[in-house]
Amino acid sequence: MVPDCALCVLTELGQAYAALDRHQEAVETFEEYLTTPMLFRLGTDNINMHMVLIGLGQSYEALGENEKAAEYYGRILEMWADPDPELMDRVRELRTALGRVGGE
Repeated sequence: MVPDCALCVLTELGQAYAALDRHQEAVETFEEYLTTPMLFRLGTDNINMHMVLIGLGQSYEALGENEKAAEYYGRILEMWADPDPELMDRVRELRTALGRVGGE
């Protein structure tokens, strides 16, 4: 059984790896977040999922894996299809990133 905040730790660890330009390790950690089974993870996902998807997009982009980067940038943009006004700058940045990696 996974402790309640194990997913939180994975998010933070992935972000730390990315900040250190250890993008392969960041990808592995963020992917572990996505594949770790946990009951009642909705609340945790509400807090962390956007950070995980953005981190995957950025890390895959840094690794030159543009197709995978586009996949994750696209997923977060789908989640934020109708964003609150305070998220619009971030959405524009993500759209630019998606275009940079060849996404739609």
